[in-house]
Amino acid sequence: TAHPWVIGEGEPLAALLESQRGVVQTCVDHGPILRAVAEAAPLDERLEKTWSAFTERWEAVVEARIKAQQADGLISKSLDGKRIANALNTMDTGLLIAEFGRRPQGDPEAVLGTMHDVWSSTLYGGQRASAECERKRPTRGRRARGSRGGRDGGRQR
Repeated sequence: TAHPWVIGEGEPLAALLESQRGVVQTCVDHGPILRAVAEAAPLDERLEKTWSAFTERWEAVVEARIKAQQADGLISKSLDGKRIANALNTMDTGLLIAEFGRRPQGDPEAVLGTMHDVWSSTLYGGQRASAECERKRPTRGRRARGSRGGRDGGRQR
């Protein structure tokens, strides 16, 4: 689902957005399963190894793309590719499971917008994909449906 950006296909920001859109759709389709695996992994050694291998592969792929784009001058060489990859993937995992791991689910376009803003500002210094990619955003003060606010009485974490 993250194919275009991972292989460096096309304009980087558009490829990133297209890839993130695929990841979000996968999580909309399979979010409760991903949540169950992520929550059960610490309780089962075999499942934990499988989940860790899955997340480590994603981190390695993102780190490789960051380093390739650093070599091409698209991403600052001052960024630590391995740590940035870990941070971005960890954030995505938490966000995607929180938004799509239970019903009702969050707004896919709002989640996509958040992910794209964080990744693009971190990697490309605040540039964003073209206007054709504009997204809806929740209004300030309201949490997206499916966010943690619905389960814990709206407490901020």
